[in-house]
Amino acid sequence: MLFRCENSGCCPDNMACVTDKEDEGVPIVFRIRPPNHKNKQRHPMFIELMAKNHSSCICDDIITK
Repeated sequence: MLFRCENSGCCPDNMACVTDKEDEGVPIVFRIRPPNHKNKQRHPMFIELMAKNHSSCICDDIITK
């Protein structure tokens, strides 16, 4: 089950931030899917954010605005 991430600055503007429960206290690894790509390639600018932000969240495309 996914929930909105509390940290609004976790993802780029065109992505929605969601979070899942932690597994045995270990935060879920950051994942991001570029808006126009179906593959699992990480967004280059997000790698730096990963190092600074330890919140458990998954970035996904925003369905509606």
